[in-house]
Amino acid sequence: MGLREYFKKRRFGKTPEPKGAEGRISGHKLAFVVQEHHASSLHYDFRLEIDGVLKSWAVPKGPSMDPHEHHLAVQTEDHPFEYRTFEGVIPEGNYGAGNVIIWDEGWYEARKGDAASSEKTLAQELEHGHITFILHGKKLHGEFALIKMHGQGERNWLLVKKGDTFATSADITKQDESVKSHKRVDDLGGKAPAVTGYPKKARPWEVHPMLSTLVEEPFSRDGWLFEIKWDGFRAVGSKHGSAVELYSRAGTNFLEKYAPVAAALKAVQHDVILDGEIVVTDERGTAHFEWLQNYGRDPQGTLQYYVFDILWCDGHDVRTMPLTQRKALLKHVLPTDNPLLRYSDHIEKDGEKLFKEMQSRGMEGMVAKRMDSQYREGNRGQDWLKVKTHLRQEVVIGGYTEPRGARKYLGSLLVGVYENGDFVYTGHSGG
Repeated sequence: MGLREYFKKRRFGKTPEPKGAEGRISGHKLAFVVQEHHASSLHYDFRLEIDGVLKSWAVPKGPSMDPHEHHLAVQTEDHPFEYRTFEGVIPEGNYGAGNVIIWDEGWYEARKGDAASSEKTLAQELEHGHITFILHGKKLHGEFALIKMHGQGERNWLLVKKGDTFATSADITKQDESVKSHKRVDDLGGKAPAVTGYPKKARPWEVHPMLSTLVEEPFSRDGWLFEIKWDGFRAVGSKHGSAVELYSRAGTNFLEKYAPVAAALKAVQHDVILDGEIVVTDERGTAHFEWLQNYGRDPQGTLQYYVFDILWCDGHDVRTMPLTQRKALLKHVLPTDNPLLRYSDHIEKDGEKLFKEMQSRGMEGMVAKRMDSQYREGNRGQDWLKVKTHLRQEVVIGGYTEPRGARKYLGSLLVGVYENGDFVYTGHSGG
């Protein structure tokens, strides 16, 4: 096939993909690579080095380690050998626009014959429409076959795992991080999750923010992500055309009090509803609640709006979109050149690591969220959990004692809390 079709489809001044050239690379094991590619749809590009190029197939469902699953593999144009190291964003307007990560890589060999004749054997099998080979990758191991589907179109093949000690019914595509950068395909930021499948809503609405439940101990767990718990004011920001709203969890208007944040929202290039925290930080990035309270009277630190969720985008209600996709969408729509609007990043699985960092920096704590959670307004359930580095309790001052010794004016404050409608004394403070 050669690289003619590859060159024809690309404008190399506008795409970061390698131009490359045909030619054999002697003295090395044959390479294979599987690239996860989020273009108009998500698929996997399966590539084998044969005759100096990467023979390529698009596999919509991705590889499988289960011999009972036969996945469609559509042969595409040959790619240059240099393409095996490509990971990045193909810009909009280019062929294959979207994000690409190296899902797996390694070397492979023909099932039959010795190393010296391996490539020749593979080329002959390719010509006959049935290739059998052994993969030595980081995720994929063991014997596989590519089988041409005669009578089903010239480009349609099946990718099949052979029965061996590596075979398993476990879904290998759940291992969805790049073996090169350890990022997921949507973490690259170039391709936003599609919103067209979500309900249309013409205008933003008054949001009652989703709440988190307090738990005592930090934890690490698959399927969860962990964010910094910012010590500030929870705030919902919306932008619809030139109209901007900014208000607290209780509905208090923040437009005048935090006017720079409102102005920054106007610079967003999409119609959105955002959920986040308004904070004032020092040079180390630590939030100071008392500075925020005094903002405008005694300015200190840097005012910022850390955004951690998006509920509505360009006329579509995305509250039912899984959290990880909402955050990918959020990262895509937030401007990167405005220091007031900040994407609130996260780590996955290892919550205890983040919690220790929050403790060492004297920060308030962390929030743990199920990666597949939907945004449920006003809900305080088990999908979002918060862990504080230090516990504090809001109390009601019920009275005070007489001063003692050298004290003047008053002694201790008598405090309590309301439990089931009754005011209960809990102790004194300052005595």
